[in-house]
Amino acid sequence: MPASSATNVSYLARVAGQFWEHVDIEILDLPAAGNDQQGNPVAPVAPVAPVTHIPEALRNRLKEYDQIIAAVYSRSPNIEQLQAEPVKELIGLRSDVIVVALGNPYDIRNFPLVDTYVVTYGFREVQVEALFRVLTGVIKPTGQLPVEIRGLFPRWHA
Repeated sequence: MPASSATNVSYLARVAGQFWEHVDIEILDLPAAGNDQQGNPVAPVAPVAPVTHIPEALRNRLKEYDQIIAAVYSRSPNIEQLQAEPVKELIGLRSDVIVVALGNPYDIRNFPLVDTYVVTYGFREVQVEALFRVLTGVIKPTGQLPVEIRGLFPRWHA
């Protein structure tokens, strides 16, 4: 779905609640992407002044959480860029943020210093359940990166 229409929709909420008693899902609004002449999504022109993507109320609550998981789903480099700024801000606020890529693994290019990065390669129910089984220690991840992420990870990195 378009990033601008994802408000109040969470693929993770129901499954997360099966693994943790108290779950708070916050969906951050992203600026709407436009389209280029070929109809491909493009990121909006960045404003001159920095924009805070994390609402102040959420910034204050982040100190209270035991764990923070930032889930991203990118279909294109433009969407990847739109999502990168709020994730970088989260990582700056809490160094223990777990970043989960629900699609392709390339998002990590925007925040290579994140301590924990998990890729599910999709958001189907079985993939999301496996994610939470890994995060809660029920299963040990054994996957290998099927592609190279230039400058960061070779192909087959585990």
